[in-house]
Amino acid sequence: MIYEIRNDGINKYAVLAGDYSVDPLGQLFETNGSPLQWPAPPFVQTILKHRKKTKSPRADFSHLWFGSIVLSQRAYLLLHEFLAPFGQLLELNCEGEPEFFYNVTKLLPCIDQEHSEFDEYQLVKRPAFFSEFDQEVPLIFKDALTARICIYINQVAKEKLEKIVQEHALTGIKFSIPGSSPY
Repeated sequence: MIYEIRNDGINKYAVLAGDYSVDPLGQLFETNGSPLQWPAPPFVQTILKHRKKTKSPRADFSHLWFGSIVLSQRAYLLLHEFLAPFGQLLELNCEGEPEFFYNVTKLLPCIDQEHSEFDEYQLVKRPAFFSEFDQEVPLIFKDALTARICIYINQVAKEKLEKIVQEHALTGIKFSIPGSSPY
């Protein structure tokens, strides 16, 4: 089985935003499966929720940009060895504290276009996967068709990641059926 890694509690936990005066189009955080390089850790900050005067609590996995997750320093220390083979963990400056942008660079042509559902813009709405990608070894990956918005994980990797998340009470991550509602 293939799952999608998503941020959990987007309405419960703080959301991050980059400095749009420096990067108005968010190109620093482009998540198309290609490696990224930054001359210095970009500055990000938590944003206030609509009509609230205080910031929401922080999670160990934060939302910054579609198709990515940001790890707290604690989550990074617990997971960097497991996550690194599948992508980059790039340092961010989050209000003076280090956080880590997870840019998945493992691209695999795994979406079966013939059996997938597409929207009116020909974007994948409900992906169907080739069965050989439900493997016995842990795998976190993207497909070029959805790389800008989705991170996929196979069953073996999901179980290992869930175990670490539960053992250490990490917050802000969930595993969903690809194509299901994000909330």
